[in-house]
Amino acid sequence: MRLLLSVPLSVCEAHGAVKRLLHSDLYNTFFTCDPKGSHLGSGGGTSWLLERCYQSERNDSVTTEDDGEFEGWLSREQRIIIHSGGQSRRLPSYGPCGKLLLPVPIFRWSRGQTCDQTLLDLQMPLYEEVMRRAPSHLRTLVSCGDVLILLNQPLPPAPEEADVVCYAVREEVDRLRNHGVFFLSPEASDELDMMLQKPSIREIHEYTATRRCVMDIGLWLLSDRAVRVLRTRSMAGNRTKYSVFADGFKEYDLYGEFGLALGKQPLRHDPLVQQLRVKIVTLPEARFFHYGTTEDMILSTVAIQNTERFSEKFLRATMSRHPAAVFQNARVYTTLAEDQRSIWVENSEVSAGWSLQHHSVITGVPRNTWTLHVPAYVCIDVVPVRGGGGGDKQGWVVRPYGFNDVFRGYITEESTKFLGMPIECWLRKHDLRLEALTNGNNANMLDI
Repeated sequence: MRLLLSVPLSVCEAHGAVKRLLHSDLYNTFFTCDPKGSHLGSGGGTSWLLERCYQSERNDSVTTEDDGEFEGWLSREQRIIIHSGGQSRRLPSYGPCGKLLLPVPIFRWSRGQTCDQTLLDLQMPLYEEVMRRAPSHLRTLVSCGDVLILLNQPLPPAPEEADVVCYAVREEVDRLRNHGVFFLSPEASDELDMMLQKPSIREIHEYTATRRCVMDIGLWLLSDRAVRVLRTRSMAGNRTKYSVFADGFKEYDLYGEFGLALGKQPLRHDPLVQQLRVKIVTLPEARFFHYGTTEDMILSTVAIQNTERFSEKFLRATMSRHPAAVFQNARVYTTLAEDQRSIWVENSEVSAGWSLQHHSVITGVPRNTWTLHVPAYVCIDVVPVRGGGGGDKQGWVVRPYGFNDVFRGYITEESTKFLGMPIECWLRKHDLRLEALTNGNNANMLDI
């Protein structure tokens, strides 16, 4: 079984340094990033990742014209694909390494975990179990890099008669509207009628009038037939409104395009995708944790710590609540009060001269004797850099950002915020001009 990872460009460029973290020896890992300057999405990215892995094994950089040879390679072994190559706009502190390498504290009720564990470490046991129990024709697992699923009961088997198997959990309506949702046929609990991405409350109520709904956790099993269809839809030769990128692949979303064409009554018309047989496996007692945003990272970590194991297989809420403050590989000399919530300090020193409020993430801060006030909803990331001109002198770059900043939108619009205020206001406050940034949507706010 192989592990294929989609990672940020910075991880690819630091190939040797991250091989251990990405379990290159343990799982026979292959990792790459989208073509430079492009964004292929989860569907196009899956096809690109498979193609690059295939080419690397052939030791040939030219895209093959022999589909039969690719399909033979595809059928040879199982593979786990995890996507973590996005820009991480809503979680800037771990954008350069990807959310897969986000450090996760040891669960206080656990045994056998390690101090340097990452989200990838915690994801892999479930994915391996899914593959062990998968029918032989479902050889490819695709998952998001920013989720963690903890099971409270044994994993149910995957259906035999399917090209696509999607795993799901039951969630409250308020949470459903931020994720993909499967609407199930009233005749069978594993039959998909249609899928929606981030539906409104009105849509959820409308479609559940005659159907049951469950939330997509981003964990899908694909047959070789489904991979071929996905690959076809990811190639630039198909009709598309999207940009075409390197090596013939284009932007195509697994969940937002491919997924919306699955089921008995799909809302997206695509005859090729609709030929695929799809089944939904609901994990009734599973717990779903999302690491998509800065706030999600803290809330998920604290929620996990606020559970405990009361048998070898089951979890329950614990009476001793964990404070919403997380410290990893950190020296914190300042005093924190009980009401200072939603604080994350990792790989940093917070000296006695610091004053923290609440809702702050501090990462990468070196040893210091600074006197520094960090207001609420302000985060600080410090990055080591080497001097220009080929010199070896090391320095530091401070990258502040807002706890709820999303780094999306045009910099001239009032709704586009930095450190919690319209970006134009922030620039004026610091005697800076818009011309200091790139035009349009791609402002280099966190570039070095």
